[in-house]
Formats: sequence, structure tokens, C-alpha cells
Amino acid sequence: MDPRNVLIPFTVEELTAATNNFAEERRVGAGGSGDVFEGILGTGQRVAVKRLRGGAHDIKAVEKLMHEVTILSQVSHVNVLPVVGFACVRPDLLLVTPYLQFGSLRDALHNGAGGAGMDAAWRLSFVAGLAHGVRALHQASIIHRDVKSANVLVSDDGVAVLGDMDVARRMRPDATSTDTGVSGTPTQSTTQVGASPTPATSSASAWSCWRC
Repeated sequence: MDPRNVLIPFTVEELTAATNNFAEERRVGAGGSGDVFEGILGTGQRVAVKRLRGGAHDIKAVEKLMHEVTILSQVSHVNVLPVVGFACVRPDLLLVTPYLQFGSLRDALHNGAGGAGMDAAWRLSFVAGLAHGVRALHQASIIHRDVKSANVLVSDDGVAVLGDMDVARRMRPDATSTDTGVSGTPTQSTTQVGASPTPATSSASAWSCWRC
């Protein structure tokens, strides 16, 4: 079994200690589904801990966590963010992934993080890596549905890492689209997919790579 796919069942106490009680200075990001904190485990490993809104009392939040854990654990690829583990003990609902210090592509492009060395050759290589990540999902019959710069992380060695799978969906192996329609950020989608009745397709995800 690939070690990237072995999930660790953390305790809430472990992750609370790792994030210094979810201190504000440890907050490194926020999204529609929850806030993300930098954590340091007892082993010294740096991780990112997503604290989902709604907590374990909210059945939809629990389903979202289990969905993202399932999606992330099914694909082992250098350009797809692996999941380290999770904790689901009331009232907390926590997802643990590796911590990438350079943050997202959006941070790099708009806030100057890691801006040095972002020349044309690097950008082309980065987009190629992102495309490989999207392809790996498609080969596992998964459509991301929200590929955008905020959901693409920059690894320590400058490689694209696709994350945030909470709106991703599975397709039947013989299908060309999902039956759930587009989700995520409309401006990252094709014009055709922008209409809500239109199903999400692998082509739409590929197009989004170039919209980052």
C-alpha cells in the first residue's frame, strides 16, 4: 500500500496542541468550508489543519469531510495534495494535510510570496504539473470542479499541488461528465459550463488550468 494513502486517526487534543489551540497567528487560510491552521505534530512534522465549519454536529459537514478524505486518499500523485489524517470527535471536525510554506498560487501571484524566479519557464513547468494533477484525477474518474489559483498550492520545490477537493465528484468510468453540474468558482469555468444545468466535464477542468 502506498504510504501516502495510509490515514492517521488523530485525536482532537493532538491537533489542538499542534496548532497552539488554533491560535490566530497560526491561521494560514480560510475558505467557504473552514479555516486552515499551521500545526506542528509531536513528531516535529509541519501540517495544515482544516477546521471545518459546522463541526461534528453538522451531518453535512461530516459528509463533506468524509468525501474530501475519500477523494484525496484515492489518488497518489506528486501534483495532488495527499491527506495525512483527520479527527471527527464532537464538536470538532478536522482534516490534516501536509503544510506547504509557500501557500497557494494565488498568494504567489498576488501577494509576492515566492515571486522570485517565477519566470516564463517556471510558469510553463508549473502549469504542466497542474495539468498532470488534473489528469491523475480524471484517470481515477474524479472531476475537481473548482480548479483556481487559490486551490493550487506551491510545493517547497516549486511544483503545482492541486488541493481542496470538497466539491470534487466521481464520474462513472464510461461517462464523459458528472451529473451534478458545475460548482465552485464560475469565473474559472468555461462559458458553456457556466450555465447551472450543464454537467461538469474533464474538459472543463483542463480549461481551468489555463484560467489560474
